[in-house]
Amino acid sequence: MLGYRHTSGSVAPALIFAFLLLCLTQLSTAAAPAFPNYRDLKIYTTSAPDTKNPGKIVARTQFVNEGKTAVRIGARLKTSRVLKITGGRFAKSIQAGKSVEWIWSFLAPEDLQREVITGSIAINGSTERDLFISVLGPDPADMKDNGVEKITERARVVATYAPRAQASIREEMQALKARQPKPLLTLAVAGETEYTIIAPFLPIPPPGQDALAYWKGAILTAPQRELVEALDDLQRCLKLQSGATLPVAFQAAGPVICLRQVDLGEAAKGLNDAYRLRTDNGDVIIEAGSLESLRNGIYGLLTDHLDCHWFQPRELGEEIIIPKDKTVCVPALNEVKGSPWFSANGATFGHDLRWDRRNRGIINRARMSFGHSWFGYIEPVPKSAFFKNETSKNAS
Repeated sequence: MLGYRHTSGSVAPALIFAFLLLCLTQLSTAAAPAFPNYRDLKIYTTSAPDTKNPGKIVARTQFVNEGKTAVRIGARLKTSRVLKITGGRFAKSIQAGKSVEWIWSFLAPEDLQREVITGSIAINGSTERDLFISVLGPDPADMKDNGVEKITERARVVATYAPRAQASIREEMQALKARQPKPLLTLAVAGETEYTIIAPFLPIPPPGQDALAYWKGAILTAPQRELVEALDDLQRCLKLQSGATLPVAFQAAGPVICLRQVDLGEAAKGLNDAYRLRTDNGDVIIEAGSLESLRNGIYGLLTDHLDCHWFQPRELGEEIIIPKDKTVCVPALNEVKGSPWFSANGATFGHDLRWDRRNRGIINRARMSFGHSWFGYIEPVPKSAFFKNETSKNAS
């Protein structure tokens, strides 16, 4: 976001896939940041030359509180030799739904190209955000008019970025870890396991043949094939974390991670592709009314309880946390989860459906799709002229 041309500088973080907002974390009041919803605090900076001194740039930083409670804001700028800033401080309370403005200034040298002012933001007395303000110098005089607003003054603030400070994130994660329930079941440790993963409603493999290998090569329906992919991910992730290979079978006598196809009834009312995760007498049970819901249940177990994540498609975005002692545990479970949305078709526009499924982003088999419709609302040229041009191109 830094250096982005001619924007007022929203503080929305530069995350690759906003889709991950579907994964919600519950925070306690004591450990939660002042703004549990990141975007409830918005910060914008604009600038203009001083009327009496063109080299002096007057900046206005606006803090907008869209949260539900009043907060105290404290902002600090670090020294910038290039822009002659020796530091700056600001402190004020902001009521819910209100905003305050901080006016400050800097001196821009004639040869300025780009400079980033750094600082920090404290909220209710605790440093919670880093602060980056990007400044650009003037555009070349011969810059062509390509639709981008030209900078003619000595310097202009073009972006403001205020991500969570690393110390604030660490404190929150430590508090979350301290509140996690104690482990109940040990699924695998240091290459050893007593558990078997079972899916009793998939085709019965021939005697002596590995079920997962058989299912991978069998002719299956799309929901069955996607469920086998999820089982493959479950086995692989547990292997990475513990060194143990949990066998995948049609049935087993010992402790199991068991998939059951059952009607969840009232527990899943209003939820699509819902599943239940529960522990019962040493077993981990994933149960749901459809194969798609069971698939989501597998990824619910992996993501929410075994610290396995897919932040973006393919290997680069995969993060499987490996316990130091190679021990994989789960707490006591009894939860029902599902989507309130009637349908969702993921976030990759069909380019990586497995990634979408890993993030539980395919709901109700994507019965409804969406697309871009801006052109239908805002027309840069009349439709008649557009289609006339397209017709002439096709004719030639």
